[in-house]
Amino acid sequence: MPENCPIIPQRIAVLGGGMTGLSAAFWLSRLMPNASVTLYEKQDRLGGLVGTRTLRGRLLETGPLAFPSAAPATRELIEACGIGGRCETFEGPGNLGLWVGRRIVPFSRTVAGILKARLLSPSNLLRLLAEPFISKGSRADESVAEFFRRRTGPGFMESIMEPMSAGILAGDPDRMSMAANFPMLHSLERRWGSLARGLWERRRSDAARKVRAGSGQGARVPGMMAGAAGNQAIVDALAEAVQWAGVRIRLSAEVLVLRRSASGDPELEFAEGSGPEAFDFIVACIPPGRLAAIYSPRHRGILSFLEGVPYAPIALGYLSYRKRDMSRSFAGEGCLVQGRTGLGILSLFLPSRMFTGRCPESEELVRVMAGGARSRAVEAMEDAEVRELSIGAVERILTPRGAALDFTCIRHREALPQLDTGHPEALAAAKARLESEFPGLVLAGTGYAGAGIENAVREGKQAAQEVAKRILRHA
Repeated sequence: MPENCPIIPQRIAVLGGGMTGLSAAFWLSRLMPNASVTLYEKQDRLGGLVGTRTLRGRLLETGPLAFPSAAPATRELIEACGIGGRCETFEGPGNLGLWVGRRIVPFSRTVAGILKARLLSPSNLLRLLAEPFISKGSRADESVAEFFRRRTGPGFMESIMEPMSAGILAGDPDRMSMAANFPMLHSLERRWGSLARGLWERRRSDAARKVRAGSGQGARVPGMMAGAAGNQAIVDALAEAVQWAGVRIRLSAEVLVLRRSASGDPELEFAEGSGPEAFDFIVACIPPGRLAAIYSPRHRGILSFLEGVPYAPIALGYLSYRKRDMSRSFAGEGCLVQGRTGLGILSLFLPSRMFTGRCPESEELVRVMAGGARSRAVEAMEDAEVRELSIGAVERILTPRGAALDFTCIRHREALPQLDTGHPEALAAAKARLESEFPGLVLAGTGYAGAGIENAVREGKQAAQEVAKRILRHA
């Protein structure tokens, strides 16, 4: 039992069985082993966007293709749960490309790489090189497009940051909050006045830390990993670890109302009509809009924030080809797509080049991602239209010699949260008001911190730490 852990058992509910909810439940059990923790999930499975479909001998991921196992929060959770042995690491070179309209060029974030790939015109390259001499911005937040046009010029913004924002976060850089979506880069400018200087200082600090730790200590940590039988296997392994730690998991548990009871405690009412259940704390790891729908106090300021976090739709088109028909002109694992090329997709990846067993040995599996804030029209497309769009993109980028063997479309109407300019300030105000008006409720999830497994896992742990802090404060 951790030092100063309260003796009085706490009743804690975790709403949502995605990566944030699983992380929160696990760390709650670690920080407060005497607490009674129950995780409630509306669906009949855990994982949220993370999941795997097995179809005709192919493993199709419904969400991210891999876990960022080198990222601190994700690595810590995987190690603490002891599930690393169930995962397959990606040992390839990590060749990511960028489709610029006629060719794929290596995706590089270094000036040398950008110069070699001829991504920028001479004038735009000179503007990028002038970045260290650009004055620091005075605003607390601005859009991603405004930030990079100001610091690096329009060429770098349109050539690199636009496809990165759309292909990874499915966002619109003209609306995306720089502080919320790229907090590390935003903080580097705030601290050092320049991205170049900030990145150099960060690299120097990391190198010094490695020297102090000893260069030969520990095995190399791979950057990506996935379940040997798909990412649902990682979710299931996390669920086993959570249950082993004493957390109860209730699937198909739809919450209709979240309110405060007559005694002031948080209370949940479920669709099955079993009567309200009271708790000391509720960690809400569900999308802000879903929370707004069940949040009974109806405080206007909090509701307006929760209802104001938009989500972008995504369509994933999976295609399989005969391996012998695929051109080897591009040997990488995938590419992002510049919006100005008009190809109509966000990214193209080849899962079969990243991990084994994703399709039969004689085939190559391709995943095309379309939609996002760049093209919300994908939500209204029929599967046949998504198929045509996906095949057109593959034929243009990878130039296969034969036709696709199979096609599957996986859709998410509300896939990735879009944190617009001003989000951090609005989030801080909503959390402050919520803590005073509903002190037993804690918010967590990518709808507040941005898309990505690392953000989800980190949010879960931070929510558990927040609950522990509030308990200790009143112990």
